[in-house]
Amino acid sequence: MASRIIITEWAFDSYLELSGTNAFSSDEYWEVIRPDVERLQKYPKDSKFENSKFWSIATLNGERLSHGFKMKWHNIGAGAVQLRLCVALLDDSAFLC
Repeated sequence: MASRIIITEWAFDSYLELSGTNAFSSDEYWEVIRPDVERLQKYPKDSKFENSKFWSIATLNGERLSHGFKMKWHNIGAGAVQLRLCVALLDDSAFLC
């Protein structure tokens, strides 16, 4: 269970870039993205983590990344983009990458 959610500089920079280009609306951020990220405080007890279209193991060149996962949102924003958030679960913390 992640008791802390840590936003890395990389994640924050990505958020600023995406919000600055209106990749998602303020409503989508507050009503969809942020509540989903806050679910990490209940990981793995929240049933949404059982949905492979929302949550899955992160890989690189077909190899699993140790402690790495990804959150996924489909059809976000007016451009209907696919948004991915890399998450590293270490000890009692979730690092947003």
